[in-house]
Amino acid sequence: MTMTARAPLAALFASAALFSAFALGCNNKVAECNKLIEVANTEGGKVGDPGSDPAAMKKMADEANAVAKRIGEVDVKMPELVKFRDDMKKQYTDLAGAAMKASEAGTKNDLAKAQEALKEFTNTSAANAKLVSDINKFCSE
Repeated sequence: MTMTARAPLAALFASAALFSAFALGCNNKVAECNKLIEVANTEGGKVGDPGSDPAAMKKMADEANAVAKRIGEVDVKMPELVKFRDDMKKQYTDLAGAAMKASEAGTKNDLAKAQEALKEFTNTSAANAKLVSDINKFCSE
């Protein structure tokens, strides 16, 4: 009888431990999601809209590179969030490259280079919209 009484108790403790691990895992996901989203929102908001001025485009490139660096420093452990963070960092690096290209095109009145930069801006914008959607979906599940 004692063994029978202990068996359900042991199962209850094992179940509670499993639930606690699951709950901690969820809390960790929420914390990591919040950390990444907070940095992305705060830092991303620092990249201004330069219009067509080459000097402002150069400034935008510098800002985007700084944002990429800060996003890359966000400490996340979940593999999905690591990938999201790295993808976001790459997008800001790509944005910086396109802004620099646009700055150079404006300085040299190079229409072909300006069109190439515009295409890169468009591609980065589309990729960013998908990434933001993917992050929001993952973090809300």
